[in-house]
Amino acid sequence: MGKKTDKIKSDDPKDDVIGDGPSADEENKLTVTSYTGTYDGKEHNITVKASKSGTTFEYSLDNKTWVKEAPRFKDANGTQTVYIKAENGDDTIYDNGTVTINPVKITLTADSASKTYDGSALKSNGYSITKGSFASGEGLEKVVVSGSQTEVGSSKNQITKYSLKSNTKAQNYDITLKAGTLTVKKSKTPAKKEEKKPAEKKAPLWEYALSLLGRKN
Repeated sequence: MGKKTDKIKSDDPKDDVIGDGPSADEENKLTVTSYTGTYDGKEHNITVKASKSGTTFEYSLDNKTWVKEAPRFKDANGTQTVYIKAENGDDTIYDNGTVTINPVKITLTADSASKTYDGSALKSNGYSITKGSFASGEGLEKVVVSGSQTEVGSSKNQITKYSLKSNTKAQNYDITLKAGTLTVKKSKTPAKKEEKKPAEKKAPLWEYALSLLGRKN
C-alpha cells in the first residue's frame, strides 16, 4: 500500500497543504504565522496550520468571544493580538499570533527655485513626494506652498498646509514636510556708469580784459 496523506487545514484555504498524516497518539501542534508590514490598502491576517488533520480553528480578539474566521486588518493600528483555539476531538490547544501594520513614511518637499535679481518676487508653489508613496487610489487633495524672495539672498519655501483625499486616513501615513529654498542671485551685468561731460575751458584773464576794452571803443 502507498503512504497515506492527509490534508492539513489552515484558516486560509490558499494555505492548505498536503502532508504525511501523524499517528493517532501524536501530539497536535500548531504553526502560527504572524504578519508585520507597512500599510498598503489591503487586508492582512495571521495563518495557522495544525499537524493533525481534522483540526478546527476559532479566533478571538479578547480571548472571550470566538469566531470561525480569522479577523483581518487593514489600517495602521499598531500590533493586534489574535487568540487561537484549535480543537481536534477531545484535544483543545490555545495559541496566539499578531498582526502589525505600520504607517507609510512619506516626505513632501517644497520646490526650490533661483533667479538673477530683477526687482520682482521669486515664488514657487510646487512640491514633490520625495519619500514613500500612497496606496492605490489614495493621496493628497491639496498642498499649499508659501515663500517669497525679492532681494539678493535666500529664504525657505515651505509647505504650510495640506489635506488628504476623503478615502485617505491620516493614521495610515506618517507625513514629514521639508522646505525648499528660494535664491535670488546678484546680476552679472555691471551697472552703467554715468558719462561725465568735459569741463568748459575758461578764457585767460587777459583775453577777458581785451574784450572789455573792445566794447568801450
